[in-house]
Amino acid sequence: MSPSDEQYIFKKFKELCTSLPEGEPTFPDMPDVIYTTNLGKTIGIEITECYYNEFLKASSEFTFKFNKEVINNIEEDFEYPFILDIELNHENPIKLKFRNSIIKDLRKICVKEFSKLNPRESKKLENIGEIESFGQVKELLLSSGYRHLPESILSITMTRVDGIEKSFHLETTAGVVPSFNDEILNKIIKSKEKRLLKYKKCDENWLLICEGIDFYNYFSDIDLKDKIVSDFNKISLYRQLHSQVVQLK
Repeated sequence: MSPSDEQYIFKKFKELCTSLPEGEPTFPDMPDVIYTTNLGKTIGIEITECYYNEFLKASSEFTFKFNKEVINNIEEDFEYPFILDIELNHENPIKLKFRNSIIKDLRKICVKEFSKLNPRESKKLENIGEIESFGQVKELLLSSGYRHLPESILSITMTRVDGIEKSFHLETTAGVVPSFNDEILNKIIKSKEKRLLKYKKCDENWLLICEGIDFYNYFSDIDLKDKIVSDFNKISLYRQLHSQVVQLK
């Protein structure tokens, strides 16, 4: 997680967390945030992500980074925020020397195809390669969402979402989504407690767990049964898609 991501997550946490008193943050490294209240109390806040499948996370990193790069290149062309999912063809991976030219091609395609979406409207384009048909057959293919896309791209889906702060990537991979359970929480706590002794000393230490928006780190529900035992004074779960902070401890 980059420092800018951590600052954005903390900003949203501060907006949603009713138990956080008034104060000002700084962003060192260990912990990620030192929050000084108006009364002079210091709260060290460690920010971490949660995910349920490390293999899926690793295999999705390239797709996520590529989608984010495309978003950074096209969002100024749109008057509204959006969710973008570019599905990559892993059997024909993007070569580094063609990466920039593919992004330029995708920018032209996205502006042409998605710039007039209505609120909440979603549109998907699927790669059919060269469209050699003519007349009604070609029109039928085009109306069904088939396009000639770069060969490393399987599909492009954009959804207009008015009201969100910034555009983002959301993978549409299907599957059974698990609940956020004791096993996942305890694994996070155990990992982060090892760093507590290295933190700058604060009056309290909090752990902020960020649930993501991708299929490998989004949870269907919260299913905690055991009493939480931790050296962290407070533990919170920030659910991005729900715009919600859940106080776990």
